[in-house]
Amino acid sequence: MAILSLMVVVFLHGNPVHAENKGGVQVHLDLASAYVTKGSNYGDSPAIQPEITYTFPGSGIVVGVWNSFALLPQDGVRYQEIDPYILIPAGNLSLILTDYYLPQLGGFFDFRNTPDGPNTVEISALYTVGKICFYGAWEVGGYDFDKARYLEAKYTFLEKGGYSARAYVGAGDEMAYAPGKGDDFALVNLGVTISKDRLTVSLVRNPDSEKTYFVVKASF
Repeated sequence: MAILSLMVVVFLHGNPVHAENKGGVQVHLDLASAYVTKGSNYGDSPAIQPEITYTFPGSGIVVGVWNSFALLPQDGVRYQEIDPYILIPAGNLSLILTDYYLPQLGGFFDFRNTPDGPNTVEISALYTVGKICFYGAWEVGGYDFDKARYLEAKYTFLEKGGYSARAYVGAGDEMAYAPGKGDDFALVNLGVTISKDRLTVSLVRNPDSEKTYFVVKASF
């Protein structure tokens, strides 16, 4: 899936994307046992997740592209996602514009609002105060899932000995997050993430779908 103090976590479709607080080009790579985001598993496969960002010196504005490529096919198709985004920081607040592009569904400039549309445009905001992060997202363009919304709160409860541990809770509506609920919010994402050095493990539960995921990720 940001710039607040030295480093902050931005949730692009629930997936953390890191951008350090310095100008210039940065390249990151994650190897994940699964692409689980906002309580859902996309691709049902281990995934390679590269990212490239450019941070404008002075302003802190970040432009980047985050990607997820499934290593195994599902129903004969490998899940792919390419997410260009722009992030604008303002103190403790960051505003993000993201295009979630699925190349297996069509062309990059195809923004038709149909279930087989390859692009979903989202505006989101991240606010950090102390050890708590609040995140809200609204899908507004392309196939927007009837203007689906998602809200999340994350609390960092441990930072010691090189370990970092966070707990989070998220709720969403419409087909994007809670199929069958319409515009009523459902609890879709409960989890705990523990990180040390380049390794991250997450235990995620989606109360709405009654599914549980355990994800291991190595970052480079």
